[in-house]
Amino acid sequence: SAPAAVASAPAAPAAAGAGAPAPRRPETLYNAARASFRVDRHAEAAARFALLEKEYPDHRLADDARYLGARALLALGDQAQFVQMLTAMPDDYPSGDMVADGLFELALFEMERDGWAGAVRPLELGLARFPHERAYHAAGRFPYYLGRAHIETGSPDKGKALLEQVIRDYPLSFYMALAHARLADADPAAAQRALSAALERDASAPYAELRSPLFARPAFTRAVELARQGEAKLARRELDALGVGSRTAPREVMWASAFLLARAGALPQSYSILRTAMAAPSADDGRVELAGDWVDHYPAGRWRSAWELAYPRPFAALVAAEAKRSGIPEALAYAIMREESAFDPKVASPAQAYGLMQLIVPTAKRMAKPLGLPSSAEALRRPEVNIALGCRYLSVLRGQFSDNPLLAIPAYNAGGGAPKRWIAERPSQSFDLWVERIPYEETRLYTKRVLTSLAVYELLYAGDQPSEALRTPLPARSGRPCRRRP
Repeated sequence: SAPAAVASAPAAPAAAGAGAPAPRRPETLYNAARASFRVDRHAEAAARFALLEKEYPDHRLADDARYLGARALLALGDQAQFVQMLTAMPDDYPSGDMVADGLFELALFEMERDGWAGAVRPLELGLARFPHERAYHAAGRFPYYLGRAHIETGSPDKGKALLEQVIRDYPLSFYMALAHARLADADPAAAQRALSAALERDASAPYAELRSPLFARPAFTRAVELARQGEAKLARRELDALGVGSRTAPREVMWASAFLLARAGALPQSYSILRTAMAAPSADDGRVELAGDWVDHYPAGRWRSAWELAYPRPFAALVAAEAKRSGIPEALAYAIMREESAFDPKVASPAQAYGLMQLIVPTAKRMAKPLGLPSSAEALRRPEVNIALGCRYLSVLRGQFSDNPLLAIPAYNAGGGAPKRWIAERPSQSFDLWVERIPYEETRLYTKRVLTSLAVYELLYAGDQPSEALRTPLPARSGRPCRRRP
């Protein structure tokens, strides 16, 4: 049966959708409810979400309304209804695309108040129903937190086994980094064994080859030879004749083109094509093994080439010099650059942030003065200027969070004051839960993406140096010394 908040939903608060044509009324109700939710008018939002569920229980947005409606009620202090609504969600919406988030939200609610025993059930349900999530922000979250819950409730062996599973099954993901840090803190040898075994396994794992009839075309043959000679522009012209420039080529061709341009030294162009290839359909509308499966393998053996393609190091000499001058890890500079600009030095955002590391002019001016560098919008499009100022800014931010330099990542996105406020609000929270509760969705997702990239760049190119990503601090406000990676 429907939760009480849904069954008793009144019609009045939905006036925003009253005049909408019947086919569009669910969307209108949903958008009105979300608008109320975003400005903290939670009572109005909860009523509108409940009305959508009541009137359109089979609509694709009904489970979205359940999820957000429960959160609105929690904001109003109605914990009982929040728990009831999310607990019933898997049965009420067995095919809903928000069920995983609903179960995870329920578990977070319990974990935040140290109710680890209460978190076990939703985490177990989530893992059973969604055994291998792929989205970067979710991959590994259920087994990771279930492992934590078992450790917190007196079953350390079960917990460690789940942390090892995350390390094994979710290579270099955000939750893999957390699992490695958590396991290394409790049992360093177990963490080393788990990572070493996964790397050894994937060093000999079968590698999926790319195949396409377009590879037999003269244009592709010419592109291969031109790339071999380092003629990136001419190779790109041949590839564009196959649909690469218009993004209409099959995914296999897009991936192969990215490999060719990387071979020719055109790393930013290669990565730009790769971003499209990872989202494009394959020629036969099926799954291209390399396009999807490389993220299921560690960068070992032949799989390493796919990771190097997805995480390149353009402007290598500049980054090495400026990272050293600013005292920051090269891996962090690349992780920020990859997220901020996709390595396009000319890109400008609607917020008037410019260049590789997406700096706004006021910030650039502050960073440029001691370096004697220009800071105009035009200057920020020059890699040698942008990288220098971006690395210095990261150094300044890391200095503000000396106990936990990783807090420079959300600070880079939201400003240095934001993480300080959030830590003041939740001073004793663990780093993993602290990230989950970053109030700005953009910053929360950004932090997960950059930490993922940091883990990858460290393992690919700095394997002999201490890892920050794989030794994420357990408390949010204080770090621990890094240990060397196996």
